[in-house]
Amino acid sequence: IQDKTLPQPGKLTLDCNSINGSTLEVGSSFNKTLQLKYTVIGNPINFTGYKKTEKGMTIEVGTEGQQISLSGSGVIAVTISGTPTQIGIIPIEVETKSCNITIQDKTLPQPGKLTLDCNSINGSTLEVGSSFNKTLQLKYTVIGNPINFTGYKKTEKGMTIEVGTEGQQISLSGSGVIAVTISGTPTQIGIIPIEVETKSCNITIQDKTLPQPGKLTLDCNSINGSTLEVGSSSNKTLQLKYTVIGNPINFTGYKKTEKGITIEVGTEGQQISLSGSGVIAVTISGTPTQSGSLSLEINNRSCNLSIENKQIKKNELKLVPNPLNTSVGSIYINSDFEDNHATITIFDVSGKIIYINNYIVKKGEQKLEFKSPVLSGIYIVQFKSSKITKTLKLIVE
Repeated sequence: IQDKTLPQPGKLTLDCNSINGSTLEVGSSFNKTLQLKYTVIGNPINFTGYKKTEKGMTIEVGTEGQQISLSGSGVIAVTISGTPTQIGIIPIEVETKSCNITIQDKTLPQPGKLTLDCNSINGSTLEVGSSFNKTLQLKYTVIGNPINFTGYKKTEKGMTIEVGTEGQQISLSGSGVIAVTISGTPTQIGIIPIEVETKSCNITIQDKTLPQPGKLTLDCNSINGSTLEVGSSSNKTLQLKYTVIGNPINFTGYKKTEKGITIEVGTEGQQISLSGSGVIAVTISGTPTQSGSLSLEINNRSCNLSIENKQIKKNELKLVPNPLNTSVGSIYINSDFEDNHATITIFDVSGKIIYINNYIVKKGEQKLEFKSPVLSGIYIVQFKSSKITKTLKLIVE
């Protein structure tokens, strides 16, 4: 049972790419004002500017103490000044969203590449006024040299967070878990970033006494089979299926041009209310100029359309789509041989086999489908036959 007479909060999105490229260096002074782009779909959101000091840097988001109304699309001034004293990240928080500024030290040996599996601590949403005491296991993967990490404890929004053991240094390598202990009673809605070196995951605090936006799901499979081809003009309208559970969600149609293709999702500038199950018209026109994928974004959900270049050389392979955000991926091959016992094997970054299956390869162009890994991340896809063995990198969103 819902009440549509109540004002629904708008949906905020931050364009973190708008402040990318602003990596700070330990010991090097920095003084710059960046423009953080945002989009609000639905009712305006009130935001109060603030200032904080962290890792030797002073960050002012907006004007401290001044309230502004965020609506439509715009920018928030983020002023960063000071001299960084240690490597790490500084989160730039706007309501329940955040972007990160990275601090690095180029005089140190280059550490390995760290990835956090934020899904491993999902489902741990906190509630204002409800006490919480739990230890979660945050999964990580390191490719390359080990990374030294020192455990820490912090208190924020009424909660005490301990990541690892405070003051104890551990060496992160391969794959493993870091204990994250969360205790206390949340005092306000928002997010608490769980930071490990330059990466972070967020714990969300909500207030169920406030109107909650509905939960949106897109059926990306409903537009599968609509792969575009480089050099071939296209003009068609697809029907993207959606489902909303809970209160309606306001969505404003938009148009964008990318890789030679113009995409209109809904009707540009027109706001519609998404509820229950339905479809959104997606109009695609133009001639693709390069292979890749086009993202169809609705609020904080997205599906990808693939652009292929079917001029594949003999015995070459192509992964389509890549990045992959559907349940099934494909390898295109243009073979000059036949093989009844070819295999496709998918490995995760630790070398564990996620998927393996046998295939019959015929001469000429052919599409071989495989089941997508469940978790997002980077995978290695190996194609092996009696004549060739090739490996490809696959990104799963």
